[in-house]
Amino acid sequence: MENHLVDSVDLDKITLNKPKKNELFMVSKVKYSGTSDLTIQMPKMKLILNESIVLLEFLNNKGYSKKVCDFLSTLDSKLLEYIYKKSEEWFGKKIPIEKITEMYSGSIIGSIDSEGSECTRIKVNINKKDTSLIDKKNNELELSDYKNNSTVECICRLKYVVFSKDKCVPVWEMVIMKLILKVNRVPKNAFIEEEENNSENDAIEEYSFF
Repeated sequence: MENHLVDSVDLDKITLNKPKKNELFMVSKVKYSGTSDLTIQMPKMKLILNESIVLLEFLNNKGYSKKVCDFLSTLDSKLLEYIYKKSEEWFGKKIPIEKITEMYSGSIIGSIDSEGSECTRIKVNINKKDTSLIDKKNNELELSDYKNNSTVECICRLKYVVFSKDKCVPVWEMVIMKLILKVNRVPKNAFIEEEENNSENDAIEEYSFF
């Protein structure tokens, strides 16, 4: 069984292809160890459905949830550094790391929940062709079968980094989403169990990606 836990990920093995331009954006595919997708197992999370937007909300900041949050923060720093080093090759100009940081939208989204409290979320895409939606007995589901604020367990992959004229955004995509009716241990599927440990002369230069 492939290990998707963040503890096993070597961030130095992450690479981005040279961005390819389409009508509106430039898209860089993310690879791990040269050929594989970067896939990670998320902790149990709350599913937030808002029309076509799918958000995963962290239930706490302990144990494996904290590991994933810390991993995503470190991953964003690695991606920023990678884009900075490749900026001249990719975009024909060396873009300062400070400007890239300003342009970059991280994986983690700070937000306010329905009760007015601060929360941490990540946005994910669901590809009907490639995403498996199941219940805890591995029965196939449709997204409409999931209720808002359901508890889910997911494996996600970092598919692309997308560049607009003045923004770059990491794009996460769902591989598997399992509906959890109760927040407790579930039978093993593609998921690896992880114990929760509760313990002024210079002109101002404008920069853009293209």
